[in-house]
Amino acid sequence: MNRGSRSTATIVDTRVATRVLATRLLLVAIAASGLVVAVVARRVGNGPAAAAASAQPSFVCPMHPEVKSSSPGDCPICRMALEPIANVPTAEPAALQLATVSKELRAFDAVSRVKRFETSQEMRFAAWAESRDAGIALVYKDQAKLLKPGEEGQFWSLSAPGPGIAVRVDDQSPEPWDESTVRVRFHAAPGVTLPASGTGSVKFATRERKDLVIRESAVLRSPEGPYVLVATNDRHTLTKRRIEVGSIIYGYASVISGLKEDEWVVALHAFGLDTARRLGWRAPQ
Repeated sequence: MNRGSRSTATIVDTRVATRVLATRLLLVAIAASGLVVAVVARRVGNGPAAAAASAQPSFVCPMHPEVKSSSPGDCPICRMALEPIANVPTAEPAALQLATVSKELRAFDAVSRVKRFETSQEMRFAAWAESRDAGIALVYKDQAKLLKPGEEGQFWSLSAPGPGIAVRVDDQSPEPWDESTVRVRFHAAPGVTLPASGTGSVKFATRERKDLVIRESAVLRSPEGPYVLVATNDRHTLTKRRIEVGSIIYGYASVISGLKEDEWVVALHAFGLDTARRLGWRAPQ
């Protein structure tokens, strides 16, 4: 082979080697860029958004839906195990159906009748003085209805023991305080003053009452307010019903609204039976 042929072959080999090297470098660059993208994606996935997503509650108490957690555990209210949110129905059944009368309902007075209860009630309430002339009493709703504007009473201060100070109920309407109580305003009678910022109690005339009542143990509580389980006469159906209650006397709660005389409510094991209702349990046929 002459010198010209050798030069041409050398040039060709050099070009091929250059192209192979360039191809390899390109592949290396592509692989490196892919690795960078993967690392960036992983970092983004571990960023605040991902942390927030992992912190989202995924477990809930089947009895108290307001109790939620991002990890398994127990409800601090009823101690039931938290369940995955996907397994807990969003709407609770309104009633519990029983094929036979549950043993919890066979006990004496397990289901109690709504009735009238006659009693003599002392009208004494926690109170405080806002100023030398006016004060506020915390009164159950059913009892507030018995007070009349201008009615006279006595205020006793804890900070200044002594005889009661004459007061009178204001003309203002009671102001709501919580689900069962209202604030009733009163003012000092002419010629007397209240202790500044004094706390104590206020007392009005005793009342003879004959109110609609239920056993206190029948009242169940929720963030939306009190309710009961109303039982049919055959005890086979227990239905949740919202009610409004007032004062509690001798273990009986005064019913302001939601129930009628001679209806039946679950008074024993109400919490357990309500748990069965909320979980959608149904007795086997």
